[in-house]
Amino acid sequence: MNSGAENRPPVPCSLAELDAAFADAPRPDTTPLTDDETAALRERLDAQQPGETLTHRERAAWTEMGIIRTRNAVVSMYELVQAEYQQPTASPVSTQFGAGVLAAIEWATGVEPTGPITDEAADQFPPSGVQLYHEEVAALDVAERRRPHRHGQNFAVGVQHALMWLTARTSEPPWGTTPLPHGG
Repeated sequence: MNSGAENRPPVPCSLAELDAAFADAPRPDTTPLTDDETAALRERLDAQQPGETLTHRERAAWTEMGIIRTRNAVVSMYELVQAEYQQPTASPVSTQFGAGVLAAIEWATGVEPTGPITDEAADQFPPSGVQLYHEEVAALDVAERRRPHRHGQNFAVGVQHALMWLTARTSEPPWGTTPLPHGG
């Protein structure tokens, strides 16, 4: 027979017990990166080294950085999409996707004051990394049909992919296959 003892919920530890249990646990270094360390991290993220791991400090800095891609790469991407997305041979899906890529770049660089999906004003210009991520998540919600948007799903996918690329959360450019310039 079952006495019921194994069905009781566990008794939570006290704060003193938790403090004692983790007293020797290593604490991550939380000091901010120097300007040189931030510049080096930006270069590494832009170069997308496969399998590279980041320290706690580097991950914290990455969330605040905003756009990782170089100015040359962003301008090249913008010009490429602008030249191609409304060509007579472009499908409606490509046209909507391209419009989303352009809208994301315009907002992320501070040209447009409000997010292309949320229509929320940026707290700073250009928007912070946290704001870019918030807009990316909103775009994903539209792309996965969890929320409607006046420009539609394909526009939202363009916004999402462009923001992921701008912040180095993907190495895949949002448009085209031509490698874009590094540096500058």
